[in-house]
Amino acid sequence: MGILRKSIVVAAISAAAFAAPSKAFAQAGAQSDLAKIVAAKVVRIGAAESPPWYHQDVATGKWTGIAPDVAELVFSSIGVKVEYVPTDWASAAAGLQSGRFDVMGAFNATPERALAVDFTVPIYKESNGIVTLNPKPEMSTWKGMNTAAHVFATTSGTSTAQTVKWLLPNAKVTYLPNGSNVYLEMESGRVQGVIEGRARALAYIAAKKKGTYIVPKPEVDVVVNFGVRRSSVKELRDWLNVALNYYESNGALPAIRAKYLDEK
Repeated sequence: MGILRKSIVVAAISAAAFAAPSKAFAQAGAQSDLAKIVAAKVVRIGAAESPPWYHQDVATGKWTGIAPDVAELVFSSIGVKVEYVPTDWASAAAGLQSGRFDVMGAFNATPERALAVDFTVPIYKESNGIVTLNPKPEMSTWKGMNTAAHVFATTSGTSTAQTVKWLLPNAKVTYLPNGSNVYLEMESGRVQGVIEGRARALAYIAAKKKGTYIVPKPEVDVVVNFGVRRSSVKELRDWLNVALNYYESNGALPAIRAKYLDEK
């Protein structure tokens, strides 16, 4: 075989080998969520109003926050546009399962949700605590707050709401689906404080220039993830894990968190 013919054969084999993975992905993953997203060049992100995770500008309709910034960072890297679908935390798992949207950002993993949702690696870890306008000594412990004399509010459908049910069964608690409305309960004097994760608590205090955030003992931490529809094909979750780990290690995710959070 001549040198020219050998070169042509080698080139043809190399080209076929290079194309094979893309073809295999298209065939094997034709029905996967990731394949559909890549083909459509659009991903639908569930969005629940809850600064600093999500916030929608009323005038422009634009969504900002940690979850939108992370979503747009990772999906823009593969040429995919992000579209937002309004939801709330209590119905987010159902929204994923029914196909209303493809991904839910800033979603806490729980055993119940894991029946319908596959979760990524964590993007943040935070404490649960209480935001109050009138700090009291008994607020330094969960035990001290666990009496019928204490009245609080929290956002339904969140991991914090589960913490409240476990640690404050004797307190009077108002559960509201909208994260902003829980603070109106406190500002109106109807409750003594809001049981909240650290990120949202500090965002409220910074915006309103009032309030104190207390982390009761023992400290109860929660991790924050992204969630996707549960499937036997884990391509979307696995790809997100690669992307999130990559952007965590190169500093992009820490920069996004620093933009919205007081990391002191």
